[in-house]
Amino acid sequence: STGVTMIRHFAFFSLALIAAVAPAVADTTCPSPQRGCNPPNIFSAMTASDTLPTIVASTGISQDMKDKLNEGHQVLVNFIGGATPSKAYLWEPGGADAAYAGMQSTLCAQQNSGCSFSNYVTDAKAGGGQYHKGGAGSDCKCSHARETSSAVFYLPTSGDSAEFIGERGIHEAAHITQMSHGEYFPTWLVEGGAVHLEC
Repeated sequence: STGVTMIRHFAFFSLALIAAVAPAVADTTCPSPQRGCNPPNIFSAMTASDTLPTIVASTGISQDMKDKLNEGHQVLVNFIGGATPSKAYLWEPGGADAAYAGMQSTLCAQQNSGCSFSNYVTDAKAGGGQYHKGGAGSDCKCSHARETSSAVFYLPTSGDSAEFIGERGIHEAAHITQMSHGEYFPTWLVEGGAVHLEC
């Protein structure tokens, strides 16, 4: 039973890794609007890179927390690679409006299809507790949305340690790399792969 479980875990991790590091296809053809039983079409303008996501932080975020987040990103990039351009937005919990003001122009410039700055400020001021890859740069190519830049969002609570943020950095940076290879990956594969890499 333990052997079977280990084989299943290895197979699951292998599938997640393959999805994360599949080679990118040149943007010379358009994805088909209907996939049927065909594999996902790779459709992203992101570029494979060993550059870490640029951290954009509110004023109350400590240098230690930024450093731990960069360490988490670096672990992921060393293992499966990264993608650029990408940014990591780090929002302090319960800050004043002025603490977040310096982040607005960067986020709104990246989110060319509508800026969600005020929503993130509201969530951060309410205490945070959210971590995810969210909306960033996109364009329309061949009647499909195409990601042109990536953003991950870290809204820690007041009880979250810098080490915890670093661990989350591995998970969220995995999503940058995964989605830089295309779209339509099943959620179980994307999230399962990120959790395995985080471990």
